[in-house]
Amino acid sequence: MARNLFLVPHDNHVRPISLFAGLILPLILLCSQVPAAAQGGTATQRSSAAYQRGLAAIEKGDLAEARMNFVQAVKTNPNNIEMQNALAQLLLQQGDFDSAITHFRVVTKLKPNLAVGHAYLAQALQAKGDLEESIAEGRTAVRLAPQQPEAHRALAKTLSQQRKTDEAIAEM
Repeated sequence: MARNLFLVPHDNHVRPISLFAGLILPLILLCSQVPAAAQGGTATQRSSAAYQRGLAAIEKGDLAEARMNFVQAVKTNPNNIEMQNALAQLLLQQGDFDSAITHFRVVTKLKPNLAVGHAYLAQALQAKGDLEESIAEGRTAVRLAPQQPEAHRALAKTLSQQRKTDEAIAEM
């Protein structure tokens, strides 16, 4: 059984990792392991431990446990892009588009030049049916990382849904 990719943004570099089904874009960053002993430490250590427990829960296929841990990580460390992104992607996979969009917006606010953040936000907006805003975010992603083929494909898909065929072809 093929498994798809779980995504964590960091700059605009791409490296794949298989974690759970439902997401198709490439991985951006593998985060370092945080020992379970860190759970009782500082807020940053607790949020990192919750984040790692969330990743481990995804590996086991326990998305409810993953969501609970990602929510805990984000509450403790709301300015962490990787944690916000992990929660947003899980919410997107679970069909909670409004919540996913909220967390993807935090990612793009914290790091506005992160192309993949805009690409993920565009994906969530498209899933919700907000195609005009999805196109705008997709264009931002392409402008920030014109060499990223996945951003072009995602934008082309949304443009084709809007029946903007010539623009969609140009993105391919």
